[in-house]
Amino acid sequence: MKKKLLFVMSALDSGGGQRSLLTLLTLLDYDRYDVDLFLFNRSGLFLDKLPEQVNLLPHSRDYTDFTLPFAASVKALAKRGKFALLLNRIRYANTLRRFADRSLQADAKSWRFLKSALKNDWPVYDAAQRHIWQPNV
Repeated sequence: MKKKLLFVMSALDSGGGQRSLLTLLTLLDYDRYDVDLFLFNRSGLFLDKLPEQVNLLPHSRDYTDFTLPFAASVKALAKRGKFALLLNRIRYANTLRRFADRSLQADAKSWRFLKSALKNDWPVYDAAQRHIWQPNV
């Protein structure tokens, strides 16, 4: 039975962590592993270099609306009647504004609001790894 792996990263820009992940993904034995990748931002220099066996997880509508620029996000969430998510979007923006240096403390405190926009119907994984990411306001 194949092991299920999940990797979570901000984007596939040209950083060292991204390059290391890409190298790992090209070396994995896909007869032994099913690999999912979640990118907070579907962008970056290495995006088109992903092995075809890697399943790039889609963004939910909630996540897409949540991560729009603040005013557009508020409008989209209100229009869809997603008031709990809208409240979390406001809290998310306020938390990030308090930590102008984008410290790990800001990531930790803002994560509780951002995670409300993520789907929670992902499968159970045998292993998961995330890379530190810098959220956008």
